This record gives sequence, structure tokens and C-alpha cells, in this order.
Amino acid sequence: MEVVFILVKPAVAENVGAAARAIKTMGFSQLRIVASDQQREKKARILAHGAGDILSAVQSFDTLATAIEDVDWTIATSAKARLGKRFSYAAEELQAMVTAKVETLGRVAVVFGCEESGLSNSDLQLCDCLSFIPIAQPYPSLNLGQAVMIFAYSLRQQAPVDGISPVPTSCENEDFSFLKSRLETLLESFSLEREHKLYRWATERMAVLASSDIKFLHLLLNKLEQQLHRD
Repeated sequence: MEVVFILVKPAVAENVGAAARAIKTMGFSQLRIVASDQQREKKARILAHGAGDILSAVQSFDTLATAIEDVDWTIATSAKARLGKRFSYAAEELQAMVTAKVETLGRVAVVFGCEESGLSNSDLQLCDCLSFIPIAQPYPSLNLGQAVMIFAYSLRQQAPVDGISPVPTSCENEDFSFLKSRLETLLESFSLEREHKLYRWATERMAVLASSDIKFLHLLLNKLEQQLHRD
């Protein structure tokens, strides 16, 4: 399984450099940046301090939607409660959540918003779950580089020695992203819009499913789809 870190519209080059240093320190190697080229600034190189290879290998995207097209499970990060997400999880809970579904995940992404305003609500809706860092005081808040370090540390045991993990051997038709797609299609067939409470509840609670639950729900959806076709 691969873990990638995504920065959306970072505005401070030093923060990008610090983020690159953080993920390399914790054994990761993939950094993606959306709608910004701060990684090219000299200040980013200075703060990266030994992680210049991470900056050189940055993948750039115009939108978050395109940046996560090949991602199975996407974690949005926020320092506060956000509209549109009923559930949120502390950073230290993520390792257990990822481990529980590791057999059904090929690539996981942790997404960070810009320094000033964080992720937009539209970007947040593209992600599977919301995570936060519990802090004693809201001010002074953590900067972007510090936040990346904490999330990288919380997921460090998922990073292999060389930064690249093998893709799971389970059948692709039993993975998490395919289950999400099937569930969304089924809910829409019942005329449930994405803003509907039941739709949001069902898709958000998928974030805590273990691999065994995912496989069971694939079987359940098979039965439901067969019944729908008969009707």
C-alpha cells in the first residue's frame, strides 16, 4: 500500500519544504501539490534540508479531483469541525483504521488545505473521511509543515523501508474504492441525492470499515443488485 501526501494551494514555500522533509523523515516519498508551484522556490529547497529529491519528484495537479483519481481512500485534514462531515477522527486513530482495511487499499492520500483557510467545502466532499489533530489550545495553531509531520508520524508504520509498498493481492473487485462506487450507485438508484442525510451517513461510515466488512458488503450488494434486476 502506498501513502501519498497532497497539499492544496500551499502559499508559503518554506512550508512545502518542511512538509517534504517531514514525509521523508517518516519513510514516505510521495508528495502531490494542487494549484501551486511553491516547491520550485529556493526557500522550499532550504527548508527541505535533505529532502530535495521529494521536491524534485513532486506531482502537480490543477485540481484536487484529478490529484486523487488513482487514490482508493482519501483523508481530509482540518483544525476544526467542518460542514458536510458528521464524523471526524483524531490523527492517532488513522493507523488502526488503515491497518483494518489494508487488504482492500492500494493507495491512501492525506490531504491538507492552504495555510490561511484550509480545505474548501467542495474539496472536503471529495474525501472519504475527516481527521484532526487534538490540541490543548487553538492558538498558536500548528503550521502546515508541523501538521504534515504529525500525520506522517501517525501513519509511519504503513511506510516500507524504501517508501514503496506492494499493491494488495486481493481481487480488485473487492477493494474499498470499488465498494464506494457501488454503494453510491445503489443509493442514487433509490433517488437519494448526495446531500441526503442517509447518503452522507452511509458514505462517511465507510471510513471505519475493516477489510472483512468491505468484503461482506460486496456480497450484500451483490444480493441487492440481483434483486433489483429481478424487479
